[in-house]
Amino acid sequence: PILCKLLALYHEANRPADVLALLDQAPFWGAKDLKELCMETVQVGDNSEYVGYLTASALASAGRTTEALPIVEELLENSGSYDPAYELLIQIAPDTAMAKLDELIARDPFEERPLIWKAKQLVKSGNLEEAEKCARQAIAIDPTDGEQGPSRRLRAYATLGEIREARGDKKEADFLKG
Repeated sequence: PILCKLLALYHEANRPADVLALLDQAPFWGAKDLKELCMETVQVGDNSEYVGYLTASALASAGRTTEALPIVEELLENSGSYDPAYELLIQIAPDTAMAKLDELIARDPFEERPLIWKAKQLVKSGNLEEAEKCARQAIAIDPTDGEQGPSRRLRAYATLGEIREARGDKKEADFLKG
C-alpha cells in the first residue's frame, strides 16, 4: 500500500519518470508482475485510480505507447466504466480506438462509457449526427451517471452539449453543459 501511495503521489505531481523508476526499481511490491497489481486502486485527489492506469499513463508520457496500450485494454476489459482508461486509449491509439470502443459496446450494451467516448471520437472526425446518437444512447442507459466519482459524472450530457454546440444549437448546448 505504501508503494501504491507513492506511485499516486508521483502521478499527481506529474512525475512520470519517477512512477516508472518506482515500478522498475522498488523491491517490495508483493507481486511478481504488474498484471497482479493492475486493478489495485489508490486515491489520487478526489478519485480512486488503478495502479494499471498510473503505469500506463507514465509509459505514455515516456513515449512507450506500445507498452501502455495492453495495460489500458486490460483496464477496459475489467472496468468498462473507467473514464481515464478511455481517455488514454484515445490519446495513445487514435487509429484503433474506434474499433476497440465498438468491441466494448458490443460486449456490454448496458455500459454507457464506451458510447460516450465513441461520441467524443465521432465529434473529432466531424460525424456529428452519429455522435449525437451515441451520446443520447448513453444517456438513455444511465441518465444520472450515479456510479461515477467527482469530475466524471454527467459526462454524456457534457458531450451532448459539445455536439449540439457544434451543430449550431447554442441554447441547448449551454443547458446540457450546465
